[in-house]
This record gives sequence, structure tokens and C-alpha cells, in this order.
Amino acid sequence: MYTKELNAAIEAYKRAKEEILKIYHQSFDVEIKEDNSPVTIADKKADEIIRSYLSDLFPTHAFLTEESEDDLSRLDNDYVWIVDPVDGTKDFIAKDDEFTTCIALAYKHEVVVGVIVVPARGDIYYATKDGGAFHLLNEVSTRIHVNDKLEDLTILKILKSIELKTITDSGLTNKTEMNASKIAANKTGSFLIKFTNFIK
Repeated sequence: MYTKELNAAIEAYKRAKEEILKIYHQSFDVEIKEDNSPVTIADKKADEIIRSYLSDLFPTHAFLTEESEDDLSRLDNDYVWIVDPVDGTKDFIAKDDEFTTCIALAYKHEVVVGVIVVPARGDIYYATKDGGAFHLLNEVSTRIHVNDKLEDLTILKILKSIELKTITDSGLTNKTEMNASKIAANKTGSFLIKFTNFIK
């Protein structure tokens, strides 16, 4: 279920990846948004690429993206794509490889598809409702086993060096997996918290 939407989300990321990494490996300007968070041309261009690709495939779907104006009419749409093209812009600016691209699809306010990618390393984490969670790297997909505990969670503690200090109630062991998990602690990661609610 939701195979078409999942494949579309992964393909949308792949189309944006080239532009993201091209900008990442060169000099770029940094703007400060009204909420004092940084934004770069990579955020804006990737947002446009992802949104354009998905809207062509799913013209009736609504969007909530980090770099686009929020149209509250999305609340009346059964399907809403949620996109943060460069999550961790501070990491992007620092060039520490720890930024991610996040794409999710919600159906009637419940997330049914989630894709989290680490562009600098090529790791893709994805899941669909009732379909399990997986890690994809070099065309090899491996199932991820996620703890189904939903309350009293201690997710992780991150050092300044972005290395894993402690993780409770999870089986994550390496830096790449930690990167995907830390989204749960930031402003865009609310979809990942819901994401774990339906991963079996």
C-alpha cells in the first residue's frame, strides 16, 4: 500500500539531491528568516524541485513545505505532502554532512509515508503505514526494527560533535542512524514521531 507515493517521494528527493549537493560543495549566501533560522538557496531550490515533481504526479494533493507559504486550505484536503528539503540548515552551512531531506505524506491527518535522507552519504530511511521501516543504501534495502513503545521515551542525547552519547529504548548504534533519529527532536520531526506510531 502507498507504493506509488513512496517511490514518488524517493524520486523527488533524487531529483533535488543533485542541486542540494552542488550548492553544498561551493560557496553560498545565508539568509536569516523572520524566526531567526538560517536558509540558503539550496533550501529554496530543493523545495521547488520536490514540490514541482510531486504536484505533477499528484495534482489534487496539498502541500506543507518548509520554504513555501502555508496555504491553510490544505486542512480540507485528505492528502498533504510535508516537506523539509534541507533539515538541519546549520549543519548544511557548517558542511558537517549531518543535514537531511524529509518528505512525508499524510492522509486524513495521519502520516502514511515517510522518507528521511542523508544526502551527503546517500542513506535513505523510509516507511509506509503497516509496511515496516527500511534503510536503503547502494540499492540494498534492509528492514529496520523499531521499538513500539510510545510513552516515556528517552530518544537520544547529542554532543556538540554530533556523536551519539546515549540512546534509550532504541536499537540505533551508528552516526547515520542517529542523524535520522534526531529529527524527532526538532521542529520538522513531528512527522517522524507519528511515523514511529505505525511502524511495525
